[in-house]
Amino acid sequence: MARVGDLAKMAFDSAYLLNNRTPRFVSCDYIHNKGIRVRMALFTDVPATALGNAWSDEPQRDGSTLPGCRGPVASRCTFTHPALMRGWLGAGNASQAG
Repeated sequence: MARVGDLAKMAFDSAYLLNNRTPRFVSCDYIHNKGIRVRMALFTDVPATALGNAWSDEPQRDGSTLPGCRGPVASRCTFTHPALMRGWLGAGNASQAG
């Protein structure tokens, strides 16, 4: 069972833009200092777009690539999405991963 102090022990690990799958989503992965992993996802009907140079194409087992960004600094892993631009998520024009 998670305790209140556990959240403070979570650190950003990575983010990925999964635009080539159905459903499309942005995943943000976090890791606890005990090795426990947590993934948050933003599911979407339209592709998200990586912003900045922290993103790189990461090879996948099936031979494809997808945009990925590694931590530990979540603010480097910025992306944009039409829903964010409309203010739907209250985040303005771009979102920090995670």
